[in-house]
Amino acid sequence: MSPPLPRLIACLALASASFASPSLAQDNPTLPVAAAASGRPRECGPDRQRPDQGWHVNFWDGVRQPLLRRYCDLLGRAQARLASSPDVAREAAGLADQILPGHAAPWVLHGRANVLMGDYAHAVGDFDRAKTIDPRSVEDPQALVDMAAALRRAGKPDDALAAYRILVTRLGLLPSPETRVHVILEAASLAMSRGASGLPEAVAILREGVRQPLTRYDADVNALLLLALDRSDAPAEAASLVEHLALTGAPAALAARDPESFSYLQQPAESAAIVAIALERSDPAASAAAWERYIKSSPASPFLAQARRHLELMRKAPKPLPPRKPVPGRP
Repeated sequence: MSPPLPRLIACLALASASFASPSLAQDNPTLPVAAAASGRPRECGPDRQRPDQGWHVNFWDGVRQPLLRRYCDLLGRAQARLASSPDVAREAAGLADQILPGHAAPWVLHGRANVLMGDYAHAVGDFDRAKTIDPRSVEDPQALVDMAAALRRAGKPDDALAAYRILVTRLGLLPSPETRVHVILEAASLAMSRGASGLPEAVAILREGVRQPLTRYDADVNALLLLALDRSDAPAEAASLVEHLALTGAPAALAARDPESFSYLQQPAESAAIVAIALERSDPAASAAAWERYIKSSPASPFLAQARRHLELMRKAPKPLPPRKPVPGRP
């Protein structure tokens, strides 16, 4: 059915007016440049750009083509500015939807921009709207990462965990080892937040994290796996991880970190449990203090009994011997 003429004229006017947007006028990458950095939505594919590349030409296609080109250019601009200026990316995505409504891609980019700006509730709404239009629109791995993060931060842990389960099977498609390991940590923490029933899944996810290349999250992966194994009553494997952490110097490094640096945790108080269990071999007194912090901050934790057992053991543990001072002339 041919589009109504009044709406078409209004869309053409909006497409022209969007060039005057102050924030968008500062950056005008062409569609080919933006597309080089990311995949295009289907409606902006190469066979849709020119009538001689497979687009059936009639009167309405000829009128609609400038709208499609402007729409695709705005999507490319939104993608190009997403990391550096998410507010500009969000504006461009919104204009694209106004010019050519009914497509999922603008809402995916709108949602990703909202995640970067910390507006998780609206991001969830954007991703839901995109999935309503096209259920496959969030299958791009980075879009799925952002959607999972939005669901997690918006208080939808079950939906977030479902998204992370898909991501864990597609780790090889993520852009860097650090992104992969951070996804693993978020997924494992979500699984563990479900209590004892989530421990097997958390352990399996973290074992995959151990197999990843080394990143700055190496100590986090091993310490969180140690905590999950301890809670799963797997003492032999937990003991080997204690030795590994001690050899790498990770316990002291973890203890020195700000609790906010454990941003991947579904329950922030878990950072005290991570530090507590990592320090048990090297500093029982500091470990006991960390277990006390965890118990006070997590009165409803399903792992409270385990934490209290560790606290009693650390209170009874002998103080470690101080390091021997070197004697001149002796090895």
